[in-house]
Parts: sequence; structure tokens; C-alpha cells
Amino acid sequence: MDNSLSRPLAVVTGASNGIGYELAKQFAQNGFDLLVTATGPSINEAAQAFEGLGAKVETVQADLATYDGVETLYNQIKATGRAVEAIAINAGVGVGGDFARETDLKDELNLINLNVVSSVHLAKRVVKDMVERGKGRILFTSSIAAIMPGPFEAVYLTEPGSANK
Repeated sequence: MDNSLSRPLAVVTGASNGIGYELAKQFAQNGFDLLVTATGPSINEAAQAFEGLGAKVETVQADLATYDGVETLYNQIKATGRAVEAIAINAGVGVGGDFARETDLKDELNLINLNVVSSVHLAKRVVKDMVERGKGRILFTSSIAAIMPGPFEAVYLTEPGSANK
């Protein structure tokens, strides 16, 4: 029997390690096939582990801090020809240090693009399809540090519920 006909599809961003890896593992262990993404080639190693749990897995290497990276992921989602039953928007980064003297503006803007902008961008794309079907689930991961002040974390921010680690 073709697994793709019986197993729902889950998408997990930032799935090569940490929380994203664990989320993808949970989806695989609970009967989902996966489309997983990360910026580097380590996503392929993670995919092998998820396949070992019985999931059919597709990977996408994309920098979700960029508009084109999000569009690449969404285009790959559409190319599967399958409905997304669940998506875990998890990819995120942190930048710590003295804002005036130690941190780099480029890194801070990348943080904002990945942790906030890409979360909204990807959700906007996927939620329209879910609404059209009348079905689907979205999980945003975030860090408590994103909503409370802390030393050397001047730009570690998110909208409530946006992706961040």
C-alpha cells in the first residue's frame, strides 16, 4: 500500500536539530510523512533518522530568512501534491551581545527576518490552503526570552507565537 495515501503530511522548519528535530521525530512516530527543511546539508542526515521511524521524508535546503527561501519551501510543499495536515513553524536564531559594541546589524536583521518575517510569510501561504480545505494545524514555536527583557538580547524578539529558539 502507498504510504502517501494513508499517512498525513507534516512540514517542519528548522528540523535538522534541536526542537525542530524533536518535532519532526514526533510527527514521524505518530503516523505522519514529512517535508523537513533547514539551511544546511545536515537536514539530509535528519531525514534518514525520520525515515527509520517509518515516515516518507522529503527535504528542502532553504534559507527561510529570505523571501526566496520561503517561496522555495512553499513551492516544494505544493509540488508534493499533498495537503499539509500540520506545519511546525520552528526555524529561528538568537543573537546575543552588547548591542552598541558587540553585535552585527546584519545578524540582527537576519534574526528579525527569520524569527518574525518568515513566520508570517510561510503561515500566510500555508493557511490559505488550509482554510480552503477547512482543515489543518499550525504550531509556532517561540522562546519565553522573546517576550521578556534580558541582558544582551536587544533584538531577540518575536511576535507572540512566532518561530524562535
